[in-house]
Amino acid sequence: MSLKALNRFFSSERTVHETRKQVFLWKQFKAGSLLRASGSRVTAERVRASHPVDVFLLGQLEPKILDRSLFRASEAGVPANLAGEVRCETGFDNVRGQWRADVVLSNCIKQGMQATGHMSLVLSQRDLYVAPLNFVFGLAMRDIQAAIVSWHRLGDDDTSIFADRLAKEIVHEVGHLEGLEHCPDPSCVMWFSNTLQETDAKGVNFCRICQERRR
Repeated sequence: MSLKALNRFFSSERTVHETRKQVFLWKQFKAGSLLRASGSRVTAERVRASHPVDVFLLGQLEPKILDRSLFRASEAGVPANLAGEVRCETGFDNVRGQWRADVVLSNCIKQGMQATGHMSLVLSQRDLYVAPLNFVFGLAMRDIQAAIVSWHRLGDDDTSIFADRLAKEIVHEVGHLEGLEHCPDPSCVMWFSNTLQETDAKGVNFCRICQERRR
């Protein structure tokens, strides 16, 4: 979720339930279908729209899960490459027992993550939140071209499911960095998923409209 979207969402008087209801009504206006890769091949359109992403680890993630998640993100047109590790000890809320996503990300940026000029994305094991939400899977800060994704709540005994969930969150946050907002198509990776069931239901790819809007 982007900070812009978060602020706009909570400036509205609509409840989460009412918002979701409205989103389903918007579905009738959607056009086209998901762009899907053929096998492991990434389409030329995706290559043209993609931006390199440097990924930094904040915590230990099983290599095969990391590898699959980055591969799946690359298939979706987000070439994500492991660039190193970062450390952060600021942003912990003792009352909530969680970490403030924006504080953690800002602290990581100060460690020279953006030396290459690429987008930066932190993968973290920490349970993240942005008030007043109970938690967030991820957060994008477009003004600094950086995002953070937490795998704390994405785990599954099936490593393929785990990795695919992580890939979806990576692609989703990069989409925000590229200027995309949440999509009314529940099968699009830019659909706002608030539960694992919704994350599992949507795809890792951008819908046709979101793909065309990438810049």
